Amino acid sequence: MTSGAVSAIPRTDPHTWLSQSDYPTDFVASATEGAINVSINVDEKGAPSSCSITSSSGDSGLDNLTCSLIMKRAQFTPAKNQNGQATTSKYSQKVTWRIPREKLITQGFKLTFAVERDGRLSNCELVKYNYHDNDPKCNPQMIDVLADKFLPATLTSYQSISLTLAIKVEGSVIAIPERLDEDRVIITSATAGISASGVITTCKAEVTRDWMGKSSDLCSGPITVGAKEFDPDPDGKNRKIAVTFEIAGLKR
Repeated sequence: MTSGAVSAIPRTDPHTWLSQSDYPTDFVASATEGAINVSINVDEKGAPSSCSITSSSGDSGLDNLTCSLIMKRAQFTPAKNQNGQATTSKYSQKVTWRIPREKLITQGFKLTFAVERDGRLSNCELVKYNYHDNDPKCNPQMIDVLADKFLPATLTSYQSISLTLAIKVEGSVIAIPERLDEDRVIITSATAGISASGVITTCKAEVTRDWMGKSSDLCSGPITVGAKEFDPDPDGKNRKIAVTFEIAGLKR
């Protein structure tokens, strides 16, 4: 008795084959982005045997990186022919590369917790970006309070929660589309002027929220006009910075 042919099926979510952490830093500087269509040859055991680009991003480096990562990470349940025997097949996948927000940070950190099904926070991960102050603490109680206060859904609705502090120098900010599977809320933000000698000359609060009975106005605390908080500019130029503190929940 024969059965119908079955195509190869990914064993893991194709969205996990590539991640924002794979985005090369030098591609950020050149603002390299794009959509790529790939064709993957799958062998009888469900392993990718080759990968080819059917529609290019316009950048060969990004194209080659995509196929290289897919070849390392993709896994399939092999296709079957009409007789139910494993056979070779093809699988098509579209990949869209967008410059990740954290790669654009001039200075700052990102603190991420995984959220267990019962709402417990685990696996704290700290990533720093030229950040030289004291390391942020992996404090699950603080994350729990912030998530409950600012995110629109319950904690168990997310697979991870992250806090990001971004200090961006004027000119380094590139507009990036928000992820559809992520709730992101700016807790507080401000812009400030920095003199050539490194002194804070102006501060303007952009976003403030009430938190624990106080306003999250950065200009009333961490950013103090008149303080010398930055190194002198090597070219003797005045600068502007944007400081943002955000919380984000990646939906399940």
